Amino acid sequence: AYAKALGEWVDAKVSLAADGSPVPCRLWTSSLLRTRRTARHISTPVVSYTTSDGAHLDWVQMRPKAFRNLDELYAGLCDGMTYEEIADNYPDEAEAR
Repeated sequence: AYAKALGEWVDAKVSLAADGSPVPCRLWTSSLLRTRRTARHISTPVVSYTTSDGAHLDWVQMRPKAFRNLDELYAGLCDGMTYEEIADNYPDEAEAR
């Protein structure tokens, strides 16, 4: 539910100027599975806009780009798992935490 609501909010509040014209923007995420899954609900339409020098460009709005340096924690094989799934699959690792 959150990811879909985020996608709707981005469409309404981030990707458009007050006059309704598109604002060129990109979407940066961490490389973690959960952030990429959340970001998939943010639309990536091709929009036409005019630059400040009068050039007309087609732009892929909110094209996602994942950066590892945005990862707060790399969970390796456990990325995307709940704590319960980690405990079931890797009990020694879960106990060490």
